[in-house]
Amino acid sequence: MVEDSEALRGCAAYATMKRVAASLETPEVEDWKADGNRVVGYFCSTVPEELFTAAGMMAFRMRGTGSTSTEYADANFTPINCSFPRHCFNEALEGNFEFLDALIVINSCDHIRRIYDNWLKELDEPDFVHIMAPAPKDGAATGRVVPRRHHPVEGPLRGALRHRDQRRRRP
Repeated sequence: MVEDSEALRGCAAYATMKRVAASLETPEVEDWKADGNRVVGYFCSTVPEELFTAAGMMAFRMRGTGSTSTEYADANFTPINCSFPRHCFNEALEGNFEFLDALIVINSCDHIRRIYDNWLKELDEPDFVHIMAPAPKDGAATGRVVPRRHHPVEGPLRGALRHRDQRRRRP
């Protein structure tokens, strides 16, 4: 492990960033959940996390923090899959993402796409796991994204979480 420089050791922002990056479920996530709020995991920077924030949910960028092996995930991935999805899925199989209320996977690459398939096959939580296609282009040379009033995942996500909450309230 690389030792922190003297300048970084005295920096409060660096200390906060280092603490948050050291584990998956941070005190901020725990406090958010304790207040009855929801956390949505997502894998790729092309997922519009503003959609979750606007819906009052915490967007959580998936990562394999703390994973030291892929022994469980290796049964679901080929050896040529990159280590990022294998470590993330290993963490999921070990139960380290149980704080998630939903998971959004984007079809950004075959390796991440396999997480979606394997998650549905191997895991029961969270109740809402959805794959999202990248936004369509309007065909213009600029590659502008066609604006949409509502993203297609917004309605199903809210509905699934509302349905799950109703099931949990029943005696």
